[in-house]
Amino acid sequence: MKPSFLLEIITPEGGIVEKNIESLVVPREDGFFGILANHAPMTSTVDRGIIKLSREGKDEYIVVDDGILEVRQNRVIILSNIVLKASNLADAFDALDSLPSGIK
Repeated sequence: MKPSFLLEIITPEGGIVEKNIESLVVPREDGFFGILANHAPMTSTVDRGIIKLSREGKDEYIVVDDGILEVRQNRVIILSNIVLKASNLADAFDALDSLPSGIK
């Protein structure tokens, strides 16, 4: 089994995602960045886009609006106003297109 870490994605209404994952790819204004288990502590902005998370050899996609991210002690917390789960990448792009444009 690959090393894993805890991902939490939280909106003002409460937690949306809480699961152990093996890797995470997050959108930023200047591109994407990846996080693996035992990543160095950091904070960062998150740009509107699609988050890709992997666990047990399967990819999952989550659409987020702008937010912030913190990595600390094998735990990643993402705070965002809008979080939409998608069943596949095509659905994630559809959900991203459906976000209200005035939010950004």
